[in-house]
Amino acid sequence: MAPLREIDDADLTFPYGHKSTLLVEALPPTLEDAARTFLLSTTIRDLRGEGPSHRSMLVNVSRFTAVQDQVAMILHTWLSQVQQDIRNYSQLPPSAALRNESLKALYETWQKEFSDRGFAWSAVQAGLVNGALPVVIQAVNQRTGAASLDYAKHRENGLRVIAVGGNSLSRGLTLEGLSTSYFFRNSQMYDTLLQMGRWFGYRDGYDDLCRVWLTDDAMHWYAHITMATDELRAEFRRMRQQDRTPKDFGLKVRAHPDSLIVTAQNKMRQSKLVERVISISGESLETPRLKTNENVLRANKITVERFLEGLRAEGRRVGESRLHNPFWRAVPKEHVVGLLRSFDVHPMNISFQSRDLADFLDATTEERLQEWDVVLPQGEGDGRELGGVTVRRNKRKVTLQLHEGSILVSGRSARVGSRGIEREGLSEEQIREVVDAYKQDEKNKGKSVPDHKYREKRERPLLLIHVIEPSVDDADEKKLPGDLIALGLSFPKFNDADVAKRVTYRVNLVEYNAMVEHEIDDQVEDEAAVDDAG
Repeated sequence: MAPLREIDDADLTFPYGHKSTLLVEALPPTLEDAARTFLLSTTIRDLRGEGPSHRSMLVNVSRFTAVQDQVAMILHTWLSQVQQDIRNYSQLPPSAALRNESLKALYETWQKEFSDRGFAWSAVQAGLVNGALPVVIQAVNQRTGAASLDYAKHRENGLRVIAVGGNSLSRGLTLEGLSTSYFFRNSQMYDTLLQMGRWFGYRDGYDDLCRVWLTDDAMHWYAHITMATDELRAEFRRMRQQDRTPKDFGLKVRAHPDSLIVTAQNKMRQSKLVERVISISGESLETPRLKTNENVLRANKITVERFLEGLRAEGRRVGESRLHNPFWRAVPKEHVVGLLRSFDVHPMNISFQSRDLADFLDATTEERLQEWDVVLPQGEGDGRELGGVTVRRNKRKVTLQLHEGSILVSGRSARVGSRGIEREGLSEEQIREVVDAYKQDEKNKGKSVPDHKYREKRERPLLLIHVIEPSVDDADEKKLPGDLIALGLSFPKFNDADVAKRVTYRVNLVEYNAMVEHEIDDQVEDEAAVDDAG
């Protein structure tokens, strides 16, 4: 069973952009469900004969110490009631025990999560006394200090703990025996998200019991980071094969477009504009976030229509690619530059700064970037006429995020385009070479070829114009604007050692910070709260 579970109810308890003065009156139902999952997982680990090992659950719902303390207190009250019910009812026959609400809720969670883990409910119910009663709640933040979670003191019997915290939990602290994580944060900062990945230690013997609760948005960001990290690892392997140095690799990491996600606001308070010289050689860039403003969406559609009409006016006839998509070959870069200058991109598409890309392409003399292939990927949706070209829309699930004025396309997949679309523009021989080389590795048997492999063979860059047929939850149907168009750029490898062959990105932090959670260290925020009170 996949370990991910979606948090879809916590925003009512912990509103976006909440302050340290937030009053928490109750726990989200998903958090209670996660806590029950932890109690059951530690019980099953006992039944498996694991012995006196550490068992941990993580709860991270706010960066504010005051909010964390409230959550810890409410969790303590909830846990005390559940433990009292376990003492009173768990040794009764299940038919009698399940009349109790706490035992009934634990049973329903067991049915959903662990009924196929090899133990009948009667055995799990009887094991709850030893499995769940030792569990304690511990706040871990600036007030209590990381030392409050001292596993060494419990070496003999093992500590069983639900740790409630924020940034303090991500400062290199490993939660021993972690099996359940509940992470409700709005962060899109790479350093914050990657620090969270250090929670897990070894999971031998209980990896099938691990569960992680995340928002759909967080799943998207982790998928995006994973994709970027995998590409950088592949780059490292290539550099090793070429006998390049770690210094070369470090430069490549710093020049990667996805490294532009900025860090905590208090670490760059005076910055109104960030300028970075980055590499787009061999990179793929997309616009998975679109603006919700209908006027912007309408203007973007008109921009694309004019772009296509301009190709026709110049006598460039649309053809059909090997994948049966509308396709234009060897289009002069001036057309692409004009499209990028006019297309209004959401500021959260950090790696896709359209005007900076346009300026770079306009000025560059790099031979491989003078002509472009253009494709309108066909989907399975209904047909639309766009600039004199008929295209079937691509069906995509989208998520409305009204607080930041964005429409997120494809959610956690982190991709607008379908896998394999970057084959477009390659010859049959080039595609065969890529597939044969990829399949030679035993680890890749049965896997589809990732697009960056095709990108390595590309001789010209590729512009992808995605026409999207969105689907949303029924509740959001009326809020969804009309036609959606997203862009993608796939660049070939070229020699970008010269800074003149890299893009200078300018990220406006005023606009950016208005869109995202201001990730500020707990201590800084607490000090600010004290100052305000004084």
